Amino acid sequence: MTEHSRVNIGKQHPASYQALLALSTTAEGSAAAAGLDPLLVELVKIRLVKGGGRRGR
Repeated sequence: MTEHSRVNIGKQHPASYQALLALSTTAEGSAAAAGLDPLLVELVKIRLVKGGGRRGR
């Protein structure tokens, strides 16, 4: 198995990282305002991360 180095997006692309953080914060706030269970929101976030942006799976 090969080792992969990780990119620290906060250091490499701070503006992009801040935009992702703002999006996440806004999405969580909107979900809370809509009355969604925080556990459901967390499960959706996990699913999105595991999907890795792949479509149709």
